[in-house]
Amino acid sequence: MCFHQWRFRRVVAAALLSMYVTGCTSWKTQEVSPEQVVTEEPPSRVRLTLASGTQVVVDQPQVSGDTLRGFDNGIPVEIPLANVSSVETHGADASKTGRLAFGIILGLGAAAAVALALYTPSYN
Repeated sequence: MCFHQWRFRRVVAAALLSMYVTGCTSWKTQEVSPEQVVTEEPPSRVRLTLASGTQVVVDQPQVSGDTLRGFDNGIPVEIPLANVSSVETHGADASKTGRLAFGIILGLGAAAAVALALYTPSYN
């Protein structure tokens, strides 16, 4: 395998890896109460906005009575549900994923065109 083929494969692998690693995710505000979010489809983490405006990311959230319990950076937390203004869950964002995939395909096409133009032998 020549050096240029190896280099092109590395670029493709790096592009695919970056797409996998970035994961195109975002926080989405939920329109239901924190109790419903945590009990109906328990997420692994939630981002809470408190009445004070402070945001807290809670891992392994659970509702017990009128309190949401979980971990903030490994430290146990208990937050009264009355103090929660909004709750967000973290998940895949289809539009971001689509834009990223389109950008990668466009970039790879441009890279292939440049590589083809630069490495095409001339018969002069």
